[in-house]
Amino acid sequence: MNIYIIITNTIYTESLEIYCRDKDRLIVSDTLDEYLLVDAVLGSTIKLQCHFCQELSNKEARLWYVQDRFKDFAEVEVQFDMNNNASYDRVHLTSDSDLVFMSFEKEDAGIYRCHGQLGEDVENKFNYRLEPIFERNQTRDKIHYGNLTDYEEYRQINLVPVAHRFAVSLMKPLAKIREAGIILEVITEWSPWTPCARCAENRGIKTSLAQCRLRSRISPAKPILKNGDFEFFFTRSPLLPCRSVLLNFLFPAVSAVVRNLPEFLLEQPCDNCKKKKKARKDKFKYKKTLTLMEGEHFSIGCPDADVDSVVIWRKDGLIMKPGIKTVYSLFENENEHHAHVDPFLTLYLVQVTQNEKGNYTCYIDGQKILQLRIYIRSNEAFFTSAFLRHMKYLGYVLLIAFFGYCAGVFILWRNRHKYPKYTFEKFMEERGKKKDQEEQEFLWMEEAVGD
Repeated sequence: MNIYIIITNTIYTESLEIYCRDKDRLIVSDTLDEYLLVDAVLGSTIKLQCHFCQELSNKEARLWYVQDRFKDFAEVEVQFDMNNNASYDRVHLTSDSDLVFMSFEKEDAGIYRCHGQLGEDVENKFNYRLEPIFERNQTRDKIHYGNLTDYEEYRQINLVPVAHRFAVSLMKPLAKIREAGIILEVITEWSPWTPCARCAENRGIKTSLAQCRLRSRISPAKPILKNGDFEFFFTRSPLLPCRSVLLNFLFPAVSAVVRNLPEFLLEQPCDNCKKKKKARKDKFKYKKTLTLMEGEHFSIGCPDADVDSVVIWRKDGLIMKPGIKTVYSLFENENEHHAHVDPFLTLYLVQVTQNEKGNYTCYIDGQKILQLRIYIRSNEAFFTSAFLRHMKYLGYVLLIAFFGYCAGVFILWRNRHKYPKYTFEKFMEERGKKKDQEEQEFLWMEEAVGD
């Protein structure tokens, strides 16, 4: 069995996979070099660059064209939504002419080419084939580790038996493919080396992932069974991921053989390992904690985002997909989701309930930017606690006033002999004196009038 080693160029960041073409790539054949095969997991965020790896965009206008994977139809220009901010579309173009897919879907599968309207940069082959794949089972599909010697052992155990099975199997589906003159092979496709890690005394370890690929080619011998469908499919799809959804749908017998093949992670020592300050995995650029009352409203945008940014919101680790409704429509229906990301990627919490409590995070181009912890307080609990708190304050005031009143009464009682006594007899005496004075004044007035 022939093992072909192909180098792919992929940059993995959290929630974002960036693909580019290497200017000095190894060309195995013109057929395999026509495009870069992209393993596209449903729901992932993918960026296709319209320039070589490690190079900057020349800022010249470029267009993206898409064609079906079997090339039945001519390529057409990729259509985008016409929102005010292009980065808010699920499929949009950046200022560097990079094509971004937010939440990849099956309908996005195809061959994408980036070049000028008059054919500029066609020779650079900024071409990508997006092929939907099944996500790797983290528990069942374990990755093998080791050096080149371990890889050879891995190849003999896992890949060589597959080639032998394709060559001699009597299973009807596999035999038909072989009789139609189709030769199936397993190809190892290596990812770029990672930076040096696990540093110790200026030495570390770098890794490269060997991905499973199914390669098909036409046998030079005359086929026993003429089957145009087989020849058409494998000619138009000379290289496929082993976990390809399309392969599983059209040729389940072939997919069953290669779909669960394990991957191998090659490890090699590297020099000039630079120690980096260990960063916390949960370190965000901004952190906030808010406490909202039930029924309150709150909105926030992801800081540092611009028109070219790929913004992703998560709640408790789950991606929040942008909706097509505006925030004003959320007030009209109480059954709507109270946590909502609008088409402009602004997070809205409308008429919050206890369900909106959680950890909200936003990412820009895979970088951790904002961590927002939201706590919800019940209105009933708030008013009950406030009432009890104010009643406690009132009790303190009344208690102090009561002690002050009792102290005043006690002091007056102790000093009662110091104050003049006012009896009833004294009252009557003062009343008689007042009456005599009034009579004298009356007589004086009469005498004055008589004179």
